[in-house]
Amino acid sequence: MIRFVHDVAAWDGALPGALVTPIPSGGHRRELLQRMVAKAFDRTLDEVVIEHREGRRPTLSVPTAAGLFLSCASRAGVAALAVAWSPIGVDVEIVDPLGTIPWNVLHPAEGAVLRALASDSRDRAFARLWSLKEAYLKAQGLGLRREPSSFEIRVLDGQCAAVNDPDTGDGVAVASTEWLDTPHGRAAASVVILNSQRSGTPRSSRDRSFQGRRRE
Repeated sequence: MIRFVHDVAAWDGALPGALVTPIPSGGHRRELLQRMVAKAFDRTLDEVVIEHREGRRPTLSVPTAAGLFLSCASRAGVAALAVAWSPIGVDVEIVDPLGTIPWNVLHPAEGAVLRALASDSRDRAFARLWSLKEAYLKAQGLGLRREPSSFEIRVLDGQCAAVNDPDTGDGVAVASTEWLDTPHGRAAASVVILNSQRSGTPRSSRDRSFQGRRRE
């Protein structure tokens, strides 16, 4: 299980780590992600370089041997950021009572669940569903280059979910959502972490110097 924190200062630096917070700009979002990596490795901001490319997940350029996976997202002045040893994705979606649900990009089972709900519950359920789908695609490094209807998000309870993906099988370690209030309404912030074969043993002395703190 992973829970979002709302301030880098409140995070203990253990990995995986996820942050959701109001932001004034996209540039500030990048600085927060840099601060998270620096805290995980007990380094200064000058010792961390993150490369951001349009349509791609952020990648850690320095330290090069750290082996971390990063993700970030923002919507309506809210940012979600995450750092982990395994592939990870985050997304934020605002509940939109006036929006139209794009049924054609949902898995048939997801559509059936949404159609069974009352309209006010459906808007909230769709925001959570879509934030989980986007987070999963980001964790895969694909984004919307993959058809969103090709896999199913299955809600388990108020926080946890599962992913049924015929292409990968049981490949998800964590799929979790947290709700928060924003000036634009309720927002669903979701994080998905894929299973990884990483053993945690440093590959070299350089890796060891950048060994992050792990969540027990």
